[in-house]
Amino acid sequence: MIDVIASEWHKLRSLRSNGYLLATSLLAVLVCAGVAYLMIRGYDGQSPAERLRFTSNGDGLGTGLPVAYFVFGTLGALTITSEYATGMIRTSLVAVPRRQLLLFAKVPGLAAVTLAGGQVLAFAMHLSAQAVLGDRAGHILLDGRTLGTGLSEPGVLTSVIVSGLSMAAAALLGLGVGAAIRSTPGSLVVLVLIFLVVPFAVRVLPSPLRAQAGSYLFESLPQQIAGVGGGTLAPGAAAGLLAAHVAAAMAAGAAGIAAKRRKVKALAVGVVATLATSLAAGLVAGLVAVPSAGDAPALAERPANGLMAPPEASDSPGPVAQSPERGLASGDTPAWRPCADQDAPGDMRCATVQVPLDWKKPEGRKITIPVALLPASGAERRIGTVFSIPGGPGASGIDDLKQYHGRFAQLRDRFDVVSFAPRNTVKPGGALPYDCLATGPWITLPRDRAQYAALERSNREHAQRCRAADPELFDHMDSASVARDIEAVRAALGEERLSFLANSYGGTPAAAYARLFPARVRAMVLDGTAAHVEDTAAGEPRRYAVAERQLERFAAWCRSATACALHGQDVGEVWRALVAAADRSPVPVKNDPSRAAYSGFDLKVAAAPSFTAPGGEPDVPRWVQLADAIEQGRGR
Repeated sequence: MIDVIASEWHKLRSLRSNGYLLATSLLAVLVCAGVAYLMIRGYDGQSPAERLRFTSNGDGLGTGLPVAYFVFGTLGALTITSEYATGMIRTSLVAVPRRQLLLFAKVPGLAAVTLAGGQVLAFAMHLSAQAVLGDRAGHILLDGRTLGTGLSEPGVLTSVIVSGLSMAAAALLGLGVGAAIRSTPGSLVVLVLIFLVVPFAVRVLPSPLRAQAGSYLFESLPQQIAGVGGGTLAPGAAAGLLAAHVAAAMAAGAAGIAAKRRKVKALAVGVVATLATSLAAGLVAGLVAVPSAGDAPALAERPANGLMAPPEASDSPGPVAQSPERGLASGDTPAWRPCADQDAPGDMRCATVQVPLDWKKPEGRKITIPVALLPASGAERRIGTVFSIPGGPGASGIDDLKQYHGRFAQLRDRFDVVSFAPRNTVKPGGALPYDCLATGPWITLPRDRAQYAALERSNREHAQRCRAADPELFDHMDSASVARDIEAVRAALGEERLSFLANSYGGTPAAAYARLFPARVRAMVLDGTAAHVEDTAAGEPRRYAVAERQLERFAAWCRSATACALHGQDVGEVWRALVAAADRSPVPVKNDPSRAAYSGFDLKVAAAPSFTAPGGEPDVPRWVQLADAIEQGRGR
């Protein structure tokens, strides 16, 4: 066997065309550098906002890999088809009658050359792309990635090394194809199909089929093996699929070289055998890697201890009070199911998690919190889970996912999106009377101590009426308890850390979560959260001073802009007079059959967003509208 391997190594290194072919692989370096150059040409011509939406070039190997694979595959195919073309195969078979031994004796020498050459080429491709990008490579994009990723980035070095190894795999695949087909032109046609035509065809498929099929492409396997993106396969499944491609091709080659038929028949048999075994390898790997159709994507490999399927009668998104005996039993397995609501997206899944009503008494009464998930749907590597906390208080995050699921599309390229109906969700048919929650208590601005006392009594009566339905639940609807519920969901999902997207009031439980569980926060975006500690100036809260400055900005604009309906007037005095008049006699809404009217307090609440967010300059459209509304309010 050693003598056969030595003779095959002598053939490989003495064939001058192999050196030329390896030199041709430098085209892959030029392709990678050229694509990076075209990218920066487009990048430099965009505005800062448009640059943020650019797609990352990643490790820079993507565009050059198909070229490299084709060259290395051709090298592998020529290792045996050249003998058929020159007739030297007869001499080789006389020396080595065992045909399959002759084939596998070519593997060590070919593997040694292509392993070394693949590593050199992979690093050259990466470094050339990074060199062309220059300093721009570190520019951060909207998806959190950079325009280019250097070797110091997590997983990139591994990805480049695995890409080099995969070039040796492409050479062995080419060897198998060449042995099966016994024809250089026929082998090249098959290699073009595998490395160039099929990837192009996959890219024009509709989404999400494009992302799913793209995961099985030869060129996308190295990044998935390294765990840095490029598909939906786990690293082990991607490595198995790469090995399956080589094994399938070599099996076809072993069958082809053993067939003692005429060349035309051998060619037909070889093509069929190669394609059939490659397809079989892909199907087997797909069956191993892809969850069953009834499972939610990206959930198959994550534990979710503590989650349970929603009971048939618990379609309400509000929390359901339960007795302790209905708590989740040890060893229960989570079962995500399609959400019962017809207006839910088709891929949305629902479950429930049981939590203590009083977190100081974890063994006491339990409540059930409904949870919903929109699984990651992009082809890139899944980063983790984004937990969306709804506003209110009283809103349901599950309703938000159903109604606004399209707005999460970009996040779902890299994340699962999870939300819930918090324990303080307000819904008809919920644990607390909906009527008492919908009709009060009210937020108004009392003029004196007597009005303050009257408002306090009225609001307390409303609160007590709501509390009477379930005092224990009512006393534990605070934001800190909601934050602990989120932690229970995190533990159930099996996630080490969560990213957060909190809207309005949602910032309050989000801030509580960050205070209680700081090590569990990966990233957090709070939209409109309230300040818990305010600086004071002249005895008044800071927010009043901020509001006064916004009014002064608006007044200054009106003094200089003829587009302001109050141009030439003392805007501060006009506004204060309107508020005072509305407090005495509310301003009616024109043509409103309900006869709604705005008090001064209502006007200040309604106008606040326009004062603070006037719109893009120089048009400031919301200030223009605000000035018109104030002028109309004066005239009633």
